[in-house]
Amino acid sequence: MKLQTDKFKKYKSLKLWKNFNFFDFALLIVILFIAGSIAYYSPVSNLLKIAIFSSIVILNAPLFIEIPGKNARGYVVLAWIFIHLIRVKKFKKKTKNDLAHKT
Repeated sequence: MKLQTDKFKKYKSLKLWKNFNFFDFALLIVILFIAGSIAYYSPVSNLLKIAIFSSIVILNAPLFIEIPGKNARGYVVLAWIFIHLIRVKKFKKKTKNDLAHKT
């Protein structure tokens, strides 16, 4: 019986600590600080504070995963998406209404 090694090959490239650099470390410290401060100042029991802290950290973990298609980390791709959506478009698309008014 053959093992399904082909399916596991694509998951090997999604390592969290692969090529971890100084900027990634600084971003991780900022996320831990924000999550810790939100959990510390929330008016709930200690068990819920730990749950809040761990859930915030776990939800931010995909920012550090290296995306193979873009060859960049998740936060770089996310920033590129936001910049692409917010930027001013230089050219606008021509529609049927624009062509109808010109004739």
